Amino acid sequence: MDKMLVVVFDTETAAYEGLSALEDLHREGAVAVYSTAVVVKDASGAVNMRP
Repeated sequence: MDKMLVVVFDTETAAYEGLSALEDLHREGAVAVYSTAVVVKDASGAVNMRP
């Protein structure tokens, strides 16, 4: 079964902090992470994927 986790943050900084915590859990073996992405929507409504 495929599973996906989607989390919404108020700021890009908070999103990267959340990503870092998820990567820590992966390194500890608590979860298996195969792919990540940070997607940002700016004030004008444009959506961009960050590295």
